[in-house]
Amino acid sequence: MTEVSRPDNWIRYDLSQEVEEALSGLRGIRRQLFQLQRRYQIALPVWLELEWIALVEQWALDVEWAELCTNTSLDEGDIVRILRRTLDFLSQIPHVPHLPGVLKDNANRAIQLIDRFPVNEGIE
Repeated sequence: MTEVSRPDNWIRYDLSQEVEEALSGLRGIRRQLFQLQRRYQIALPVWLELEWIALVEQWALDVEWAELCTNTSLDEGDIVRILRRTLDFLSQIPHVPHLPGVLKDNANRAIQLIDRFPVNEGIE
């Protein structure tokens, strides 16, 4: 999603049980992806930043911007960058051939939940 965080960063949010369960199902796929990358000598990081995922989840759950910023040591610009990169990733999902419709629908719904000011730079 984005470069590895500094060791002194902190986020006061935990993942919801639903997100933890979904991510646990991805660990095996991530491991397989690492193996394929190693086999074909592809040097592309596959990071899984759990704290940042919790931050994105809270934003999608409609937490106010000021509260979100208060619950992390990240700068506002870092938070916006994480959320925009998440949007960029999500926006690609509906265009991937052969994915289940429910996955594409969920990506579009997540985009709607995340893409609001100040992430989308619109004026309220």
